Amino acid sequence: MRKFLHLPVTIFILCTLYACSNREGVRVVNISVNNTKTISSVTWQEADSGRFYYDLWATESYYTFLDDKSDTVMRVYKKDEPGKIHNCHVRKERSILDSRPQFLKSNTRYPAENNRLWIVDSHISVKTLNPDNPAGQILSPPVSYPFRTLPHSTDYNLTKDEIYAAPLNEAYSSPYYFYRPDSGYFHVELYQRPGTDYPKAGLACLTCLTVSEENKSVVSAQRFMNDVLFYDLAGNIRTVASFGDGHTVPEIKDNTVDMDRSVKCFIYICGTRNRVYCLYDGTTDYTAKSKIVVFDWTGKHVTTYQTDRCLKQIAITSDDTRIVALAANEQHGGRDVVLYDIK
Repeated sequence: MRKFLHLPVTIFILCTLYACSNREGVRVVNISVNNTKTISSVTWQEADSGRFYYDLWATESYYTFLDDKSDTVMRVYKKDEPGKIHNCHVRKERSILDSRPQFLKSNTRYPAENNRLWIVDSHISVKTLNPDNPAGQILSPPVSYPFRTLPHSTDYNLTKDEIYAAPLNEAYSSPYYFYRPDSGYFHVELYQRPGTDYPKAGLACLTCLTVSEENKSVVSAQRFMNDVLFYDLAGNIRTVASFGDGHTVPEIKDNTVDMDRSVKCFIYICGTRNRVYCLYDGTTDYTAKSKIVVFDWTGKHVTTYQTDRCLKQIAITSDDTRIVALAANEQHGGRDVVLYDIK
């Protein structure tokens, strides 16, 4: 059931009754961790001590990386030229207190042309990234400031009327919220299985989030639980996909998630027009060879890929034929960029 703030009482009651009535129609499916398709990687770019990629995006012509280590905070490469930077954005003065730029997970409010991306800067503004602009102009001035009043969050998604995001705060015991300026916040409830004792800590609900307005679907892959939750755009749960036997919940210490002892389940998510790709770890220390669990936007399981590397982030080409991934390089540190063909 959804939790509402800043809504008239009548609307609150009607929406609450609607959400409760739909809980009876939730479809719960179990997916085996052993039924997988093995895929092998090719190294596209080896790790470098002068950079540390923390996120990536694939467009028709380019791979774009966000860098957390050097003054070059964004690097763009042509797909066939891994050794030559095509374009970049430099921030000469960086502080450990600076907010890292993020990619918008989805954006149907401001459609972008081919090869252009949307960047969330300082958790406040939206900017476009155009890799074909002259050097120094790769980022546009702010297009808008839709996140100025929102809580500290990640995995921002923009639809025509709402902002969807995953809060990074113990005060919010929900996997995600969506926000409309005219009616406020909708904090969506976590689906809870009967007989399971769920921790009260807010970060226990930490999720990876992506939205498709076209498919009328919101997908929440849980960081510390082995569930992928499929909601409609109004926050009503439709499908729960459980990966593996039993049910994983986080360990709690001092009223918060014990990060060292808790199993990390789904650590990243991305979507294309037809598919949702959920990156699964399954260890306490992020050391497993990763699995990628693939669904359609209704929650139907398509396949599970067993990879040959410990992956941290993934991107998918728009035609669903290639996975681009950041893989841990234990020998040299940093992260390799690897490719998987999944035609």
